[in-house]
Amino acid sequence: MLKDSDEERRKRRLAVFDTIFSFIPKTIKSNGINSLEAKPLRFYKNHEIYEPFKTVLKSVSCDVMVYYNKEEPNEPLGTLLFDPKSHKLVAWILLKQGDKGWFFLTFNLI
Repeated sequence: MLKDSDEERRKRRLAVFDTIFSFIPKTIKSNGINSLEAKPLRFYKNHEIYEPFKTVLKSVSCDVMVYYNKEEPNEPLGTLLFDPKSHKLVAWILLKQGDKGWFFLTFNLI
C-alpha cells in the first residue's frame, strides 16, 4: 500500500501504477499466452532492443529475457529482468531518460 498522507496524490499514483502494471496482462491477452515465447537477450545483439543493455548490464548483475510473439520472433515485445540468485522477476519496463540513459522501472509493492 502506498504510504502517502495526501489522498488525492495517492489516488493519482495508484492510477499510474494500474496503467503501468496492466502492460504485461494486456500483452498476454492480446497475443494469447500460448503465442508468447522468450529467449535470452544475447540472441538479439543485432536488434535495437539490445542497445540499452550495452551499458546497463555492465553495472547490474541480472538475467534478461526477451519475449516475443512466436509468429514474429524477430520483433521483440519487451524484456524481462530476473534476479540471478532467486530467479524472480525484478522488472519488465525499461524507460529512456533522455541523455541520462536507460532505467528499469521497478517497484517494491510489499
